[in-house]
Amino acid sequence: MSLIDRYVFKEWAVGFALTLGVIVGILILQNMYDTLPDLLEMKASVGEVVFYYTLAMPAYLPAILPIAFLVSLLFSLGTLHRNNEVIAMRASGAGLFRISRSLWAAGLLLSCLLFYLTASLVPMSVERARTFFDNLKYASVEGDVEERTRGLVYNLGFDNRKDGRLWFMNRFSQRAWLGLGVNVHTRGADGQELNRISAREAYFDDTRGYWVFLDGRELLLDPETGDPLRTIPFKERTFEEFEEDPSLMLA
Repeated sequence: MSLIDRYVFKEWAVGFALTLGVIVGILILQNMYDTLPDLLEMKASVGEVVFYYTLAMPAYLPAILPIAFLVSLLFSLGTLHRNNEVIAMRASGAGLFRISRSLWAAGLLLSCLLFYLTASLVPMSVERARTFFDNLKYASVEGDVEERTRGLVYNLGFDNRKDGRLWFMNRFSQRAWLGLGVNVHTRGADGQELNRISAREAYFDDTRGYWVFLDGRELLLDPETGDPLRTIPFKERTFEEFEEDPSLMLA
């Protein structure tokens, strides 16, 4: 990189850093106005508050990077023009592209960074920030209550039309991903019920991606008439084809 490239890039980088810092700071302050009272009510520590806003920060970058780049360009080029430095560079024989090529390279790198943020980092950041906030909320009300009674949702229903399964749960713990009083009705393509699973409990094994049922029975039905054929009791049974995501059920 030549002396001109380094100088022009330095002038732009200073303006870009200042602009980006100011915009991010304003957005973080706005977020703090909305969420900081809740975090303090949850008795979150200083480290947890800082960690939460660090997780939330990447979500702002795709929207503000183009703005910060444009403002910093205007600022840096305006400074060079005001000091007659562009005229001096042109007088030395350098063309406009020769003077601004470091800025073109910076714009290309920021475009690649923006693509990566949008495709990968931002979705992960948003999900982790939401999960961390929810965990703090649950932790603030846990006390001595058993885990299965925390964050309960009552009378949860979910219709998985793609796989023909209709779910009903008397109670569902968002904290433990545990359902109590679970009934799953499986239907054929014509809507006729094929079997019915009833269990005292069922939990989602997030490491393997399927549901496990405890203390229940499976009722097999005649696909033609719907009459009961036989009942199969079980203490514990895994259904690897049951891949319903609990977070989707709660949406």
